Amino acid sequence: MSRPLLYGHRGAAGVAPENSYVSFATALADGASALELDVHRTRDGEVVVFHDDDGRRMAHVAARIAEVDFKELAGWDLGHGFAGDTAFVGRGLTPPLLRDVIRGFRGVPINIDLKSHDPRLREATIALITQEDAVERVVIASFHDDVIDAVHDSGSAVRTSLGKRGVQVLRLAPMFIVKRALRRHIERGGTRVQIPPQASGIRLDSAAFIARCHALGFAVDYWVINDVTQARELLARGADGLISDHPARLAPLFAKPLAG
Repeated sequence: MSRPLLYGHRGAAGVAPENSYVSFATALADGASALELDVHRTRDGEVVVFHDDDGRRMAHVAARIAEVDFKELAGWDLGHGFAGDTAFVGRGLTPPLLRDVIRGFRGVPINIDLKSHDPRLREATIALITQEDAVERVVIASFHDDVIDAVHDSGSAVRTSLGKRGVQVLRLAPMFIVKRALRRHIERGGTRVQIPPQASGIRLDSAAFIARCHALGFAVDYWVINDVTQARELLARGADGLISDHPARLAPLFAKPLAG
C-alpha cells in the first residue's frame, strides 16, 4: 500500500478562500500531497472550480453558476467568502477554471467532486481530464450514485469514489451482497471510499471497516479531518488519506513513519 495522501480540502480552506488558486498553492506549500475541489458548469460551458451552486456565500453575488458565463464569474471576488475576514477582499481571487488548476499543479493528485446531476458537467469534466493527460492522477467524486454510474457507463478510464448508496452497502450488507452490488467498482480494480468518520449515527472509522474496504480493493479517505489526535488514530487504523482544511496541522504525521 502506498503512503497515505494528505488532501487540501478545497485547498487550504481554513487559511485562504476555498477553491481559489491561492488556496491550492497554500495547501501544497503547507504539506498537502493532493488536492480536493468542487466543480460546476457555467452557462457558456466552462468547468469552473466552485462549491456552491450560486455566489452568495463566497462572492456576495446572488447569481447561479449555471446561469452566468465565465466572463461574469471571473469578476467575482472570493475574498468576501472567507469567514468574514476582509484581508483577502480585493486581491483578485476569482473562481479558477478546472483546466487551469489541472495544468497549474501538474503531477498532483486531484479529487474532483461533481456538484450537479447535469450530464454536460460530467462529460466536460471527463473530456478535460482526458485531454490534459490527467487520468492517472484524478478521481471523480459525487454524492449522487447515478452520477458515478454514468461515469462508469461513459467508458472513461477515470477513477471514481463511491456514492452514498455504495457506502451504505459496503458498510451494512453481507459480503456476498457487497460484491454483487459493487461489482462494477470492484472490476475496475477498486476505487476510493471517501467518507466522514460517522454518518447518521453509524461509525465508518473502525479498523474492521477499513480492512473490509481494503479486502475489496478500495482505498479509504476521511473528511473533514482537522484534529491531529483524530488524524493520528485514523492513520493508525489504516486510512489511506485524510482531507483537511488545515494541511499544515496534519503534515507532520505524513512526514515520518506512522509508528514514530
